[in-house]
Amino acid sequence: MIPEEILHEIRMMVSGVLGWDFPPNRRNDLVRGIVATARDFSVKETPEAIATWLSEISWNTGELDVLTSYLTVGETYFFREKSGLDIFQKQIIPGIINSRQGKDQYIRIWCAGCCTGEEPYTLAILLREIIPDIQNWKITILATDINRHFLKKAQAGSYTQWSFRETSQIIKNQYFSYTGKNWEINPEIKKMVTFAYLNLAEDLYPSTLTNTHNMDVVFCRNVLMYFTSQQIKQATRRFYKSIVEKGWLITSAVELNDDHFSDFASIRYEQGIFYQKVPKKSQPVVFPVSKRATSIVSKPRKPVLEQSKHLTAEIAIRKEEVSSSRHEIQILFDKGRYQHCIEMCLVLLVENPRETKALTILVKSYANMGNLTEARKWGEKLLHQDGTEADSYYLVATIQMEENDPELAESTLKRALYLDPHHLLSHFLLGSIMSRQGKKRTAVKHFQNVNELLEKYQENEVVPGSDGLTAGRIREIVGTMTQNTNPLL
Repeated sequence: MIPEEILHEIRMMVSGVLGWDFPPNRRNDLVRGIVATARDFSVKETPEAIATWLSEISWNTGELDVLTSYLTVGETYFFREKSGLDIFQKQIIPGIINSRQGKDQYIRIWCAGCCTGEEPYTLAILLREIIPDIQNWKITILATDINRHFLKKAQAGSYTQWSFRETSQIIKNQYFSYTGKNWEINPEIKKMVTFAYLNLAEDLYPSTLTNTHNMDVVFCRNVLMYFTSQQIKQATRRFYKSIVEKGWLITSAVELNDDHFSDFASIRYEQGIFYQKVPKKSQPVVFPVSKRATSIVSKPRKPVLEQSKHLTAEIAIRKEEVSSSRHEIQILFDKGRYQHCIEMCLVLLVENPRETKALTILVKSYANMGNLTEARKWGEKLLHQDGTEADSYYLVATIQMEENDPELAESTLKRALYLDPHHLLSHFLLGSIMSRQGKKRTAVKHFQNVNELLEKYQENEVVPGSDGLTAGRIREIVGTMTQNTNPLL
């Protein structure tokens, strides 16, 4: 029905845009998805009509959404794949509790490819079972998927008996309510999970804009098996950067492949192998020592005028060394070597406590490592020292969001916008906060401001401070969020 040449082009498009692999043995799956998509767009089911339609289609967001809905697999259920849940329940969560008890009591989890929501709700239930004082913990469970239809079903939280084939009756009775037809997830569990659209083939993570950073655990099971080898490697590198030191990536048994997950350490636990981000040894911090400086110290005192000349030269040399150190710190930060960044920043700040660049990177490095206590402490120093810059307030607000304190973050962002009413990222984060709080009209206003401010950027131009996201990418994120934001509510 579909000419091989056009089918090959679509296969390449799907691979590039969505990351999915459709080798010859999955040809029929791809064809069925295309035919079903054509049917939704009222295309006649004849070879000629479909071929003509495919030659003219532009594959915009709406068309890709429909194709995605037919190509993704929606087979999942509660408490699926016990080995991954066992390590989560018996080792990972107890380890986090022991390390953060009485300190920064937070846990951040991401279900990447959450399908219809059974997995993230399972994790929420397990946390309720594991943590006796869960009310004292700040829990983040982010659940993302590329299929918007799946996300709507997940947000509804209504399931048939088929989703409970591995769930005990005790759990069902405790955390669900039977309506006579379906089982509804209890509100206390439902509010623990935040659902959002995300394409894992895109470079939208890690990022504060998508809340995909500083994760303790990432579940990505039965998703990467559909990706091309190259896309798997790219996705796992992004996951690595999204996870804190000693954090975990949990995949399904069929996806285990050390070549794809080489950045992680392989940990064998009972019946499975899991991947952990272990600290990498950093090189000792060594600042270049000027030979000229050594000669000045070792030689006899010179006349005042000559000393002045040498001192001026020394100051110039030291400035060059500090500038070089700033550049090196930025490179290390971009590579995700946060511990090394922290060491170098602290050395620079001893010499110059008002080194704002080093202070900013220090705050970001602590935050990305999950050390929110230090990030908060140095963030306060940054505001005290650099309290007229909207960027500094935005940075501190992102830390407050990681601490699950949206009210404090809202107040901080308003101060940022007081200083700079056109601060794009502050409008974006405020829009996100307002949307989560149900303040739809306010959220829409902030998102409209974001779109207006994006007009001065080219589509492929990186927006400063956005973790490398382009204007086009941010516009897509805003579009996705505003689709779920009804200003009439």
